[in-house]
Amino acid sequence: MDSADWFIKLTAIPESPLTNVTMDNMQIHTHNFFKASDVDKFIIKNAAISTKDSLISLLDTRHLLFENVQFKVPGDSLTVDIKGPKSADILFKNCEPDHPKGWKTSAYPVQASK
Repeated sequence: MDSADWFIKLTAIPESPLTNVTMDNMQIHTHNFFKASDVDKFIIKNAAISTKDSLISLLDTRHLLFENVQFKVPGDSLTVDIKGPKSADILFKNCEPDHPKGWKTSAYPVQASK
């Protein structure tokens, strides 16, 4: 079984964010999980993700959707570190676990500014 160092590690710039990406039907084995900055409209669907790290680190990331994703993470608990005034509209839909540790719902509640 192959394993990657990172599942997602994206660094764009505010003037030119990475936009409109969809990743679908995956089985992932990785050491480090998810780190993104200046990303807009990023979708991960129908995936099983096994990782040694449960941290999703976001900076000015908006419209991020995890749909039908099974997270196999330490302690069966996702951790999310969200920074930046543009970060918003982060949604976990039909996932397991259903949302990150400390969240009361499956969505990051701040609305994105236009």
